[in-house]
Amino acid sequence: MTEYTDVPQVSELYLEQQHVRAAIGLIDAGGTLTYLTISPAPPPEGEVSSTMPIGLVIVGPVQQSTMDAIRAQLVTRDTAITAELTALGVINTPPAER
Repeated sequence: MTEYTDVPQVSELYLEQQHVRAAIGLIDAGGTLTYLTISPAPPPEGEVSSTMPIGLVIVGPVQQSTMDAIRAQLVTRDTAITAELTALGVINTPPAER
C-alpha cells in the first residue's frame, strides 16, 4: 500500500509517465524531433558543474533510426516508471507501452 509520504513522488511519476506516453503517441503518429537539450555529465560528488546545458533547434528531417531509438528509450523509461510505481505500492497501474 502506498504510504502518504510517497504521494508527492507518486504524483511526479504519474505526470512523467503521462508525458512519456504522450511523446510515444506523437512519434507513433509521425511526430519528429524539433528541439534537443544536451546536458553536461554530472560532476564528481562534492563538486558543482559550471557548464550549462545546450539547447538546439533541429531543422530538417530527422532520420527514422533516430526516432526509433528515441521511442525505444521512452518505452524503457515508461517500463521503469511502472516498476517504480509498483514498488511504491501503487496498484492498478496502466500497462506499460510497447
